[in-house]
Amino acid sequence: MNKPSNVNLLVAKAGESLEVAQQLVDTSHYGFSVARSYYAMFYVAEAALLLKDLQLATHSGVIGSFAREFVKTGVFPPEMSMSLQKGFDLRAHGDYSLVPVSREDAENILGEAKAFVGAVSEYLHQEGYELE
Repeated sequence: MNKPSNVNLLVAKAGESLEVAQQLVDTSHYGFSVARSYYAMFYVAEAALLLKDLQLATHSGVIGSFAREFVKTGVFPPEMSMSLQKGFDLRAHGDYSLVPVSREDAENILGEAKAFVGAVSEYLHQEGYELE
């Protein structure tokens, strides 16, 4: 495993997901936007977990491990774990529910995703990763 390369790839995918999530909000595709917002958080959570040599196969594994490794240890505040879980729940709603996702929900989770990605990216930088 090339850890620096994989971390950079995941952070780049997160940035691209945020861009697409914004475009989808701007074009009123709220259900698809919440999915991209969630995946932005998911990708950087995976990148952070790589620092601890953790590669997980499930969404619940990533969400739980992020909480255990970074929130419970005080690296990140509890709100970040809540944002990741909220993003997961909204993604499922957007993908599977017949009730549309609201613009407000899409905009809110996009804001949380931007903050999440920014905080994790800063942490990765502090840990010595030169992010591209």
